[in-house]
Amino acid sequence: MKKSKITLVLPILRGSGISMMSQAGAEHLGLGYLTAVLRENNYDVDIKNFQLFTMVNQWKDRNDSSKVDEISIDESVKEILDSKPDIVGISVTGPTMDECLEISKKIKEVSPEITIVFGGHQVSVMAEDIIKNEKNIDYIIIGDAEFTFLNFIKALDEGTDISSIKGVCYLRDNKVVNTGFPEDVNLDELPFPVRDSLDELKKYLNVKEARLSTSRGCYDACTFCIDSTLYKKNKWTARSAHSVVDEMEFLNKEYGIEGFWIIDDNFLNFTNKSQERARVIGEEILKRNLDIWYRAYFRADGLDRAEELLPLLRKSGLRVVHIGFESGCQTRLDYFRKRTKVSHYYRIVELLKENNIGLQVGFIIFDPFTNFENIRDDTKFLFDIGEMYLLFNFVQNLLVFPGTAIYDQLKAEGLIFKELTYNSTFKVYDYRDNKVKRLAEQMESIYNLELINADKELQRLNIITIPNILYKLRCGENSGNDKVNNIVKNFTNNKDQLLETLNQFNYDLFLDIVGMAEGEWDQSFFDAKIGEITTEIVKTKDKLVILCDEFCSTLINNKILSESDII
Repeated sequence: MKKSKITLVLPILRGSGISMMSQAGAEHLGLGYLTAVLRENNYDVDIKNFQLFTMVNQWKDRNDSSKVDEISIDESVKEILDSKPDIVGISVTGPTMDECLEISKKIKEVSPEITIVFGGHQVSVMAEDIIKNEKNIDYIIIGDAEFTFLNFIKALDEGTDISSIKGVCYLRDNKVVNTGFPEDVNLDELPFPVRDSLDELKKYLNVKEARLSTSRGCYDACTFCIDSTLYKKNKWTARSAHSVVDEMEFLNKEYGIEGFWIIDDNFLNFTNKSQERARVIGEEILKRNLDIWYRAYFRADGLDRAEELLPLLRKSGLRVVHIGFESGCQTRLDYFRKRTKVSHYYRIVELLKENNIGLQVGFIIFDPFTNFENIRDDTKFLFDIGEMYLLFNFVQNLLVFPGTAIYDQLKAEGLIFKELTYNSTFKVYDYRDNKVKRLAEQMESIYNLELINADKELQRLNIITIPNILYKLRCGENSGNDKVNNIVKNFTNNKDQLLETLNQFNYDLFLDIVGMAEGEWDQSFFDAKIGEITTEIVKTKDKLVILCDEFCSTLINNKILSESDII
């Protein structure tokens, strides 16, 4: 039996950058897991990750002549076809849908015999509509695809019926066949994902960071979240602690990876199982003497009854916690069904500060139901926790996905002005208050690539680069040295002053904008205030870069740290 040759594709995200926040931003572990399972079963698989081009350009020096040109659709198609595939699997997201459809069309024009398969969250939810309307798409794999895709390819190669394989959608006799949702994947049965993208990145960049997946799912059902819609249940599954640390150790020793961006939505949640697993992961990292750091997502209730975990996790390398606060207004938290209190958020922020752990927040300041009082509550919360220094936190509009509770509520209120389709935006809604709508749309429109990069550079310096340097100083032989302590104290005071000033500046000016928007809209006033905010953000970022460079030079010149210690 001839085995199919497979090419897996991650299309480029046009008109957008890769976050300057993480060197690991262009890795796609979903394709890495698929490839690992297929190769384990002796299939020939290529990965074409076209987002690597953007990643390389973002991280190379702006004047570096070795930057890579962004790849066109035709060039993408040529690369795919040059790999001589029998099956092309494409990972689809909302922003790349049009690119995926165009790539599929061009592949079929040249080689109609190639089987094209779509996968991903959005296509899983809207699989039947896509199959019905897009003639170039042969199959859609629904949900977690590792074993579904393997069994599907085996059936194609053997010429057997695929209707018994759960998780496949296709046309038969012009009728849509959807075989239903696949069984849950036992994550410990999966091999480590292949790291082809990491290998490619290391040809261009000194990459010391990688993505890591340790769990899937969530026990909660926030009204805006697509996961509970997709999986039809609230469930959390996880790899064993030893498996997680085994992969960390492998990547550390084989690839020189020092930093891990854990991509799970819920690395730590309120359950005993999750908290115990986190404890064992921390202990195992220390037991193996791994000199690493990591960023992880916590639910806000993840430390309930488990505050004592933080010192251990910090010692094991936890540098940053990402928490989806979404709002600092109790009314909004309630209708988002977050099942928490604003007071609890303040306590979490305090705990992280006490343990010298950085905070990265998820925040949705605008949604169709919010009002100006809510916006002021949210703005005050962001200011209180020191997060108004980032423009990102006060420009975000809610994305509304089909089948979610908030979509159904908007539809019931007549606020959906256009039915969501597989290739529409996720903002097909109106606001209860048109003045809020105008403010929301104007704020989102100003967040261009230059400001995104400035924001993320500033954030990375604040919660990744600087804390890692300070950690090495605290743990090193100079930790008790008065001279070193004075250098550090002077630097941190100056850094804190810069960010506190920006936090206050943005707070004051944004409230001015909110006040204007609540009355009569004045575009020239808005443009002037936004101009001041964006100028101050870029200026502060540049000052912090200079301050950090001077600090690092002082440490190196005084032989306190070596160049290799500086990230």
